[in-house]
Amino acid sequence: MQKYVESKHKLALKKDDGNRCLSKIHGEWNGKIFIDSKQAFDFEDQLPVELENYSYCLPSDSTIRTDVIELSKGDVAVAQDEKDRLEELQRKDKKLRQTRK
Repeated sequence: MQKYVESKHKLALKKDDGNRCLSKIHGEWNGKIFIDSKQAFDFEDQLPVELENYSYCLPSDSTIRTDVIELSKGDVAVAQDEKDRLEELQRKDKKLRQTRK
């Protein structure tokens, strides 16, 4: 069995005996990753997946919330009313979920 030993931005994979380090990995999750002091990945230049632009938004996308849309139009009063309506809807939904437990 192997275990990981962590110390301030460095991660070393060690064998159970704890005497032999197999590799040292360090870096930042959103920057460069180094394995044994060799750069293995750079998130500034490379992405782990190919990003695609979609012409539609998911229903959970906050940019299509009615209160956000009204606020972007500058109508603060209507935006506040919509926000209150959405929050009340969320409270009712939460109460329904709790009663079903």
